[in-house]
Amino acid sequence: MDDNLPPSTKLVPPMQYFGITPSQKDRRVCPKRFLVYGFPIPDEWFPYRYKCMQAAGIELDSYEEEHSLAMKMLVEICEEVCEEASPEAPTKIGGAGVWCQRDGETETCDLLKIGTYGRIPPIEVIMKMADSVSRFGIVEMPDWYPLYGMF
Repeated sequence: MDDNLPPSTKLVPPMQYFGITPSQKDRRVCPKRFLVYGFPIPDEWFPYRYKCMQAAGIELDSYEEEHSLAMKMLVEICEEVCEEASPEAPTKIGGAGVWCQRDGETETCDLLKIGTYGRIPPIEVIMKMADSVSRFGIVEMPDWYPLYGMF
């Protein structure tokens, strides 16, 4: 799979694990229709990836361009994994802003959304997705997160 990727999507070393978890307070009061399942992406990942790409000689117009390209790439990777492993899986993959806990503080973060309430891929597909995104430096564990600004 990696050989077919354009230069802007080449592998980067993994980031440190931050232990991002769902905000339990917000998850308790959030209506189930506003819960999404996926991999949290630390704020530090985007500039880290941007610096790795610059070091590799890949030129981008802006950090914002990299942010957009990185999310698009992660979505495409997970869609490919899902289609290969479980074509019948009723999954909508995309990006989302969510409430999370980090270092005891509630904050927002980006999420690689791989499921919505009642609709997630089978566990073996989730594990394959975790392996795929870990090769791009995403090492946080997937979980249910409340959407930012929806309740």
